[in-house]
Amino acid sequence: MTTPGGRSNKNQSKGKRPQAHQLTHDELKKAYDFSPIGVLAFDADGIVNYANNTALAYSGLQSIDVLGQPILNLYEDALPAKPNETRLTELEEITDQEFTVKTQTGERCVLVSSKVHRGAGTGIQTYLFIRDISALKKKENLFSYLNRAATALAETRDTASALQQISQFIVPKFANWFTIDLLKEDHLELLLLKHEDPAKIEWAYQYRKNYPADLNANSGPAVVLKTKKPGFVPVVTEQMFDALVTDPVQREEIRKIGMHSLIVMPMTAKDKVTGLVNFISSRPDRHFDEADLDFAQHFASLIGLVLENARLNEDAEIELILRKQSEERFRFLTDAIPHKMWTSGPDGRATYYNRQWHEYTGIEGFEALREKIWDFIHPDDRALAAVEWPKAVKNGEPMEMEHRLRRYDGVYHWHLSRFTAHKDDEGQIMLWVGTSTDIHEQKVAGMELAAANEELSAANEELAAMNEEVATTNEELNETQYNLVRVNADLARGEKLFRSIVLNIPGALIIVIDKDHRYIAIEGDIMGKLGYDRKDYEGKHPTEIGPPERYEASRHLYERVMAGEKFSVERKSENGEDYVVHFVPLKNDDEVYAGLIIALNVSDIKKAEERSAKLAAIVDSTDDAIISKTLESVITSWNASAERMFGYTADEIIGETIYKLFPPDRYEEEPRILARLKSGERVTHFETQRVTKDGRLLDVSLTISPVKDAQGRIIGLSKIARDITEKKMDEVRKNDFIGMVSHELKTPLTSLNAIVQVVSAKLKNSEDPFLPGAMERANMQVKRMTGMINGFLSVSRLEAGKILIEKQPFDLGELLEEISDETRLVLTTHTIRLSIPAPVEVNADRDKISSVISNLVSNAVKYSPNGKLIEIECRTKGDNVIVSVKDEGIGIKPQDLAQIFDRYYRVETNNTRHIAGFGIGLYLSAEIIKRHDGEIWVESESGKGSTFYFSLPLGV
Repeated sequence: MTTPGGRSNKNQSKGKRPQAHQLTHDELKKAYDFSPIGVLAFDADGIVNYANNTALAYSGLQSIDVLGQPILNLYEDALPAKPNETRLTELEEITDQEFTVKTQTGERCVLVSSKVHRGAGTGIQTYLFIRDISALKKKENLFSYLNRAATALAETRDTASALQQISQFIVPKFANWFTIDLLKEDHLELLLLKHEDPAKIEWAYQYRKNYPADLNANSGPAVVLKTKKPGFVPVVTEQMFDALVTDPVQREEIRKIGMHSLIVMPMTAKDKVTGLVNFISSRPDRHFDEADLDFAQHFASLIGLVLENARLNEDAEIELILRKQSEERFRFLTDAIPHKMWTSGPDGRATYYNRQWHEYTGIEGFEALREKIWDFIHPDDRALAAVEWPKAVKNGEPMEMEHRLRRYDGVYHWHLSRFTAHKDDEGQIMLWVGTSTDIHEQKVAGMELAAANEELSAANEELAAMNEEVATTNEELNETQYNLVRVNADLARGEKLFRSIVLNIPGALIIVIDKDHRYIAIEGDIMGKLGYDRKDYEGKHPTEIGPPERYEASRHLYERVMAGEKFSVERKSENGEDYVVHFVPLKNDDEVYAGLIIALNVSDIKKAEERSAKLAAIVDSTDDAIISKTLESVITSWNASAERMFGYTADEIIGETIYKLFPPDRYEEEPRILARLKSGERVTHFETQRVTKDGRLLDVSLTISPVKDAQGRIIGLSKIARDITEKKMDEVRKNDFIGMVSHELKTPLTSLNAIVQVVSAKLKNSEDPFLPGAMERANMQVKRMTGMINGFLSVSRLEAGKILIEKQPFDLGELLEEISDETRLVLTTHTIRLSIPAPVEVNADRDKISSVISNLVSNAVKYSPNGKLIEIECRTKGDNVIVSVKDEGIGIKPQDLAQIFDRYYRVETNNTRHIAGFGIGLYLSAEIIKRHDGEIWVESESGKGSTFYFSLPLGV
């Protein structure tokens, strides 16, 4: 025989163990290449030098990405202290220890065992044997989570808290969407719908309402209910939507769910399907697998069990409440009747005495009265009662006797007592009920009857006198009847007034009920909306109109108000509207004779409260200071950002004047701002300076709006202040840099311009036709560069406040003619038309105004096609002159108009990309016009052209 290593076993003798052959490193690698478990090998320095295909598959990496890497870069000890990593580096062997392997899509959990191989030629090699337990670990974690959920849900006692706990365990840890539906006769009733985003929940409710599940279909929930088997779609595709949903509108709506994976589970209770549970993943990287399916199946069973237990608990609590109410009503009735009542068990021992017994005997406490009850029977009657009562108890027959009972003050009164046995269906006595009625007056009346007969004759004599009184009484009755008619008329007018008042309460329903819960009156402008009709309700009991369960649901509220309690409850209608219902007892001399029920629609108030809460959250979380003030400039509100920006707390600043934030040299700004705001105008992006509590100056941008009441009257002002100090410093640094660079470029560019002009003159008569043209183009580019540098210098001077305006009187018309003539000389592609009605003299800087007009004409040429007309017009209006430049070019979109005069702003479209420029020409023009106390604006329509205007004051 030959060993696996290839050596002969000739020396092996019977009974002697063969010497084991130790495989080489190369032999081991060949054996491990085809191993179904992952195998890695690394040297004494921890560098990986071998990995089989299974190990590579675990990490999702290629061999080139693994070999040569430190082993601990690929595998990490799952224990916090990392003891197994230490054991590996110290060449100790480990068995079935948990590690995590880093993959391209996350991490896997693996079990690692190691074997250290010490070869003569290969040195020390450690082999890792790796098994993927990610699925097992996931299942273990899921069922641990399931056990936690079961423990928590076992503590719930009602459906509402159970649903809240269930949803917290599922969303978002396991699924993004989660629903529970109860199975009714022919439809599903949505019990719970959960998602992290409340806005999406509202949308989903509407979707479920618009597209209810078809329980007769051959797909979806219908199949799960019929087969009682789960519906499992690990990966949801667009093709599935196209195949299952034929309505294109519904198909677009269902895509909003973002469904990527789906599990639909039947929910059972007592081996009966009671509904469906839906788990939906809307994350592209989260697809349910078999472990998730197993978890969902167990969780759905848990839900069915928990909801059934909650229902049983609620039914039991309701039963206890009803029993307690029934007992309370019994006690109330027995305490209300004018008889002494008691009950006893089958043995005749008393179990209850009503209130009349305690008041008659003067003894409080059931036990105390039961011990002394026989002492209150008259001694002459006690012996008979002691014989007859035990006999009645023994025979189970009714008993009746007259006897005397001693009152709390020692006086005896005659009573008639009756005792009746109540038996079950088998004739066994369940309890005795007894009543004792005070008949003392009847007894005394019998004795006084004789004396009464004697007095009868005297009474006849008085009868004649009484007849005369009757006639007088009839006259009084007639007058009373007349007054009664007037009272009824007043009541009718009062009722009419009541209905008129109620109808003028918006969103209200008012109901009046009597002691028996009958409807006395119903009125309100939402009466029809809530399904009430006066003629069907007034004078009737709730059970005569609707199902008994509807009355039972509200009965406890009616009883509370008729008991004298004043309270309110909140309700939500079927269409989602919010209502507050007030219950007010109506009393007459401290006695409740009716109940007033007022239902008010508070949906708008609820929404307003939500909007106010959202607005308050925005105000508290914004980085901008938000300040409110009165028209007298007194601060009334101050958010957290205002405190951070200016240093004052709300307690310090509220009630102070806004001038506390003004530097002294800017006090005049407030009256100007107030004047604009009082006229209803908003002040936007007003850049100024304000002072902080510690005296620092802040550059701020202000947006101020008038606050108006419901009638549109301005009642205050709201200010948003943004700190732009850093922005201003950046602009200064940028302008300094631009100015410096422009100055540095201008000197060499001037030299270059001179050289180009000299060379151009010398090459004018060159035999090579290319050279003169090339020098002419070079000259044009130098001029263009000079213009851009001058523009940057102008911007720099403008921002630094160094631009000089030298005003002098001149004829604006002459300037326009000069510019038009120059343009016509150098430009043959467009037609220039100038319109000047009369000479116009202005007091301005002629060079600066010339640059404005040249810029507007140049832009008109650049942004309109060849052959188009450019119109330049000058006209006077009041004390101003208005110059306009109109083109037939590409025009400007509305969203660009507001920023067209901003520094460095350019309109970026497919038509403007080939047009050179830096967005400084219009900015400089606007600033020059503003420094002349003029205005500049534009009117434009995309695709039809633009007209730029500026105005200047007429010269004096």
